[in-house]
Amino acid sequence: MEEAVWSCEEPEAKVSFYGQSLEAL
Repeated sequence: MEEAVWSCEEPEAKVSFYGQSLEAL
C-alpha cells in the first residue's frame, strides 16, 4: 500500500479509494 504517496500527492484519490473500500464491505 502507498498511503503516504496518496496523502502527499493526491488526497482526493485516497478518499475515493476509501469510499470504494467501504462500499465493497
